[in-house]
Parts: sequence; structure tokens; C-alpha cells
Amino acid sequence: MAAPAAAPAPAARAAAAPVPAPAAEGGPGSGMLVLIQPDGTEGGTFPLNGTTVVGRGAGGPFGADAYLSPRHATFSFHSGELRVKDEGSLNGIYVRVPRDVPVELSDGAIFRIGQELVRFEAMGEAAYGTDGSVPMGSPNPGYLGRIRLITGRSSHGNSYCVPPDGMHLGRERGDVIFPTTATSRACTAASTEAAARSS
Repeated sequence: MAAPAAAPAPAARAAAAPVPAPAAEGGPGSGMLVLIQPDGTEGGTFPLNGTTVVGRGAGGPFGADAYLSPRHATFSFHSGELRVKDEGSLNGIYVRVPRDVPVELSDGAIFRIGQELVRFEAMGEAAYGTDGSVPMGSPNPGYLGRIRLITGRSSHGNSYCVPPDGMHLGRERGDVIFPTTATSRACTAASTEAAARSS
């Protein structure tokens, strides 16, 4: 079943996970952001030292990115660890997860695959009436939850149930196909182990 693709980005987006700078150039309080182009390749870099505000107003490789707010996020180092804080941006912050490493999804978690924004919603228990009445509707055959395409601030596109044995999302093959999403790899697994732990 094909899903509608999001509009292509007018400019490259920032990768939320910084690449540490070499020890000779910095220390525990420095690093850099690497721009990820729409085709998935690396673009320009943006240095991080101490506390750094990133957004269109910061200029550099992010100045022309219409998806960034003027003051989008603040990156700061604390005891050698880098932290990021969303500064009330319109489009939020997304962190790239390592390949082949399951990440736990909690109820309401939003993730990005290619250009698609998707929300995971855990399947709750059916609420029976106080008098013992059974709610109308089809019984849950064991689904862990559903994923829903986000199409706007309060609107959704297609929804897909997450079965207990898992599902795959991809551009060319899988249970859910996003054929026009250029940066989606051939097949990306949705972690049902994580979904099961979150329900």
C-alpha cells in the first residue's frame, strides 16, 4: 500500500547528531554539526563550542534552510556530554539512530523516515463500561499499536497497524512503501520489540 510523500525540502537539513571534532582541534566542549543533503550525503559543517544556537539566524550552512526557525535549537556541553534543547521551533529536532540498533518507541513518539514524519501510538486495553458492557468494534488480534503519517499540526494521513511479528518501512520494498522518499533506504525495520515494551 503506497502512502503520499511529503513535499521535497527546499534546502538541506541539519543532522541532529553531531560528529565530535578531532582532539587536536577541540576538547570535551567542542564538536560540529554536519549538514545532511536531501540525497543523504554530507554537506557543510557548523562548529559547536561551549553553548551554540543554531537556526536560520545563525547563518552558515543553515541560513537558507526554510524548515529551520531563526532560533531553532541550542547545543551545550555539560561535563563532556553534548545536550540539545529545542527553542520552540516549528519543525522540531530529530536524532539519527544507529543502523541495526533497535530504539524503544514510547506511546506518542514521533520519528522520521526519509521525508515522512510518523507517530507511533501504542494499543491500549479496551475500556469496558462500568456495568460490564463490551465496547463495539473489532477485537484486537494482537497488534502492538499503529503508526500514523503526520500531514499537519493536527492532521494525519494513512495509519498502519503494527503486528506482533514486526513490520518494515521502505522506499522499494516492505509492509509500508514510501516510493518517492529519496532518502529512505531500501528497507528499514520498525522495531516491534521496542513497541511491545512501551505498551
